[in-house]
Amino acid sequence: MHPFILGLVIFLVAVSIIELALYSRRLITRPDRQYVKRRLKQLPTQQQEAVLNSILREESYSDVPFLNRILQKITFVRRLKNLKEQANAQYSVGFFLLFSLLLAVVGAFPALVAASGGAAILLSGGVGACLPWGYLMFKKRKRMERFRHQLPEAMELIARSLKAGHAFASGLKLAADQMDDPISIEFAATIHEINFGVSVSDALRHLAQRVDCADLQIFVVSVIMQRETGGNLAEIMESNARIIRERFKFQNHVKTLSAEGRMSAVVLFLLPIVVFLAIQALNPEYMATLYATPLGQNLLWGAGIMMVLGMLVVKKLVVIEA
Repeated sequence: MHPFILGLVIFLVAVSIIELALYSRRLITRPDRQYVKRRLKQLPTQQQEAVLNSILREESYSDVPFLNRILQKITFVRRLKNLKEQANAQYSVGFFLLFSLLLAVVGAFPALVAASGGAAILLSGGVGACLPWGYLMFKKRKRMERFRHQLPEAMELIARSLKAGHAFASGLKLAADQMDDPISIEFAATIHEINFGVSVSDALRHLAQRVDCADLQIFVVSVIMQRETGGNLAEIMESNARIIRERFKFQNHVKTLSAEGRMSAVVLFLLPIVVFLAIQALNPEYMATLYATPLGQNLLWGAGIMMVLGMLVVKKLVVIEA
């Protein structure tokens, strides 16, 4: 390996480890910081009136000052911050960026040592760099799915509160107090915005921006329209909750009908991998031709790319958006 490349790799690994160690030390020595940060995040995130200037905080992307200043100037980091907040991750965007860099270097290091081609180095490093963001996307998907299933119950709870004579904000607070994460956290943030002077309509729009849930759009639009045009909000809430529950039933029915196709897709994707591993275990010399010769390596790359493309095509065929 070229000495310059080796030195660069060692430098990047050392910087990432030092930054992660300092961040971990701050978490251990000041455990109350996380609680304070979570409370501060519930302040309004956008300026609505001039009077709010004194209570708005600048968005923080990292606990490391110089890294935070750099990240604030990068546009796409805001989308990463939204992903982190939707996943309700504990650490900052800067932490995940440093961790992603560390995993990229660690993933690319074996390919560099083995003197593999540039494609192998980029692929192994790219896979390592994507792992933290894949984890966040997985957490976000699970959390948004849980929010979607909690929403009808929350809407019915708000409807009962309205029928009892309470205001909409009181019903929203009741749902935040009675229900679990994630709907309790998101509704509580909306209540805090309303208490700090943001209008109900704007606070609900912020809620729709924070939460990636199509059913929530129905809730937000219904409330805003009712406040502008009038109507029985309790009946609207109950009607929307009923519609969302019917959608759940239809989606479960679709999943049942497409279960065979989805299972076939998984089997077709895993079968070549299982056969490859079985032959490798039984006759390593026979399989060594694939990864010991340029032609075999090209065949492996081609097979892997075609398997991924085939999986995407099959997913488009069997996954039905209800």
